[in-house]
Amino acid sequence: MTKTEKTIATTVAKGANIENIAPKTATTAEQTPTTAEQPTPQAEPTAPKQTPPATPDKEKTLNEAKQVLELSKRIEELEAQLRKEPQTIEERIEYYERKQVLTERYKKLHEQVRNLDNLRAQVAEDNISVDDFSESNDYFRLKLLVPSYGEKSAFVISNQALIECVLDLLRNRMLDVAENLQKEIAA
Repeated sequence: MTKTEKTIATTVAKGANIENIAPKTATTAEQTPTTAEQPTPQAEPTAPKQTPPATPDKEKTLNEAKQVLELSKRIEELEAQLRKEPQTIEERIEYYERKQVLTERYKKLHEQVRNLDNLRAQVAEDNISVDDFSESNDYFRLKLLVPSYGEKSAFVISNQALIECVLDLLRNRMLDVAENLQKEIAA
């Protein structure tokens, strides 16, 4: 490379306009300009380089770090949940059969709760003016039977308020069992 080519290459590298240099470029030895005609490299004004701040916004960095921690915790939770899932086909069959049994029990409990609600409404209508311990077949009554082959009763209640209290207690217990079943199904 000749001295002229070096100067032109230097000028081009510094960002000079290529159109101004191209006509002065020599293609043969006769067209090579003399040293007086050679363009002198001019120092271009250089703007001070703006460097980004050494530390980014601390609040943004903290938020990103919190997000990363939350996401990593969520990933760990999901991986643990995947490890709990049955792996073999036999385990999966057993797992889903168990879920199906629990779901059926849950449905039956809720059906019985609806039946208790209907029964409670009927007791409220029919047993308004009944003797508290009547054994009449005309009214609703709760019986505690003696263990035997016959239906010998040990205790009979026909009072509307007492029957409603027992039905409410039974309903609440059934709802507790249903809630536990729902948690077990979801697990």
